[in-house]
Amino acid sequence: MDEIERKVRLPAKAGPLDAYGRYYAFDGKAKVQARYVLPPEPMTPDPLPADWGCEEMAMLGNSVTSREVPCGPDPDMRRYLKAGQRRWVEDHKAMPMIFDGGCMVMHVTFDLKSRKFEHVFCNGSA
Repeated sequence: MDEIERKVRLPAKAGPLDAYGRYYAFDGKAKVQARYVLPPEPMTPDPLPADWGCEEMAMLGNSVTSREVPCGPDPDMRRYLKAGQRRWVEDHKAMPMIFDGGCMVMHVTFDLKSRKFEHVFCNGSA
């Protein structure tokens, strides 16, 4: 991790390295795969106001019903590392998989034999 982070140069549209949560894993081919993810902003206030609620939608037969239910911070937010945190992941397939977002998500491939980068690129944008 230290060597990769010392050497990596992110694209111009990317944020600074410390703004990303950084995941690393060996890929079984003498390479390290890294994924850098800008932590998402919370979508709900913390603490939640007493009257905060979410609408729950459900299909019942051919009709859609909805009801107000208590809600809290998005549970998916907890799965991302915070800015500046980094972690080795046992399997590179277990790193966060995000399919758009541009430079909010960086992909890095570092070859351990040559000690050079094969890829450093931003995600696509939907």
